[in-house]
Amino acid sequence: MNVAQRIFELLKIKNKKQSELAEYVGISKAAISDWKGKGTNPTTEYLVKICEFLNVSLDYLLTGEEKTNKNSVQVSGSISGSVVQGVNNGSVVVRNGQESALSEQATELLRIYELLSEKQRHSLMSLAFELEEKGV
Repeated sequence: MNVAQRIFELLKIKNKKQSELAEYVGISKAAISDWKGKGTNPTTEYLVKICEFLNVSLDYLLTGEEKTNKNSVQVSGSISGSVVQGVNNGSVVVRNGQESALSEQATELLRIYELLSEKQRHSLMSLAFELEEKGV
């Protein structure tokens, strides 16, 4: 899978529109359509903004794989309105600059997540976003 294909897959998984990406990155919708229609990839000058918009690392966008330390999980994003950023080393996560302990269930969920393939991880995240939207 090339970079453009990965972008379109992520747009679908994250329920985002090409027009939203174009506006965020500062390019035309036609440029994004060209990636799909002509099989081209975005130029390097746009990759960081694309990663920001899709909330993925540059490693993932380029290769389809995350490069992580086997003993830690990098966390970044928003959950129910709270910004979450930091590194989880098995029992603590940093939320809005404050450390807090993870529950046993959360720790187990992260352990399982680390064992999944990238495709399975994306499926799990899609399900989690759907559940969050439904307020479950």
